Order: sequence, then C-alpha cells, then structure tokens
Amino acid sequence: MTAFTEEQQKILGAMFDHLWARMASLHDDVNEDSVRLGALIDVLHTKGTITREQVHKIMHVLSMEASEKRHPAKPTDRTEPQITRQILHGDLVAFTRVCEEEDREGRP
Repeated sequence: MTAFTEEQQKILGAMFDHLWARMASLHDDVNEDSVRLGALIDVLHTKGTITREQVHKIMHVLSMEASEKRHPAKPTDRTEPQITRQILHGDLVAFTRVCEEEDREGRP
C-alpha cells in the first residue's frame, strides 16, 4: 500500500517538475563571474577594506542590475505561487502551459 493515491502521486510529480525546472533556471543565474564577485566582496569585507554597509550597497546595486535584465512581469503573468496553487488543485499541466506561453512570447 502506498502513502499517496494515484491522483496525489500525479500531483506530486507535476509539482516536482515545476520546482525542478524553476530551480534550474535560478541556478543558471549563478555563473563563475558572480561566484568570483561574491568571493571578492567577502574578502574585502573580511580584511576591513569595505564596511558591512558598503557590502549591502554593492549587493543592492548588483540586485538592481540583475533585475533590470529580467523580463518585466505583466499584470497577466502568473506568479510561482499561483502556478503551484493550480498544480496542487489538480491542474497538472499548469506549469507546462506557462512554459509554452513563455516560449511563444520569446521569454526566458
């Protein structure tokens, strides 16, 4: 006897696919340059070259630059929590549908 019904297993499978794909897209944002930059900031702070406040200002600027490169959200865009909610309520293709829409619009 399994802990989940067949329907629950399908929902959990769809959720896993959704989470796995989104985690992979977030991981793509981390590259060698961002790792080196983070290490440099850490070394500068550890050695006392820059203050904690300066670290926060640098991170704020980097965050703003990264967000400027991302596609701006439109009011009709579904958020991750909305997609998750749809999947958990049985819409097993909610994530796939959003991905297909993004592909048609040429968005990441």
